[in-house]
Amino acid sequence: MSAKHSKGPWEIVDLAEESFGKVLFSIVGKSDPITPPFYRDIAQVIHRNGKDVTRANAHLIAAAPDLLAALQGYVDAIAFGGGTDKQSIMDAIRKADDIARAAIAKAEGGAA
Repeated sequence: MSAKHSKGPWEIVDLAEESFGKVLFSIVGKSDPITPPFYRDIAQVIHRNGKDVTRANAHLIAAAPDLLAALQGYVDAIAFGGGTDKQSIMDAIRKADDIARAAIAKAEGGAA
């Protein structure tokens, strides 16, 4: 199945609260590096439950493409295993696990 969403990676831009009302964060994806604008808006996260909660929500949204890739990696590793021998299957699972852990860290506000 091909993706119908904007391609990742997505990043968070911390917007000035006073300039944009209650919009605190914008989720952006990279566009064509030759033609401005260099980023395109994916979503805006609006202040509702305090800035820390709003920032956490923004991190979770920005990690969506990474989380999807991690799940796809697990599904592929389980379904195909990268081969028929046990080592290939374990290697595919380890690779999927690395992708998943990086995606979880990004979703939780850490480095991707």
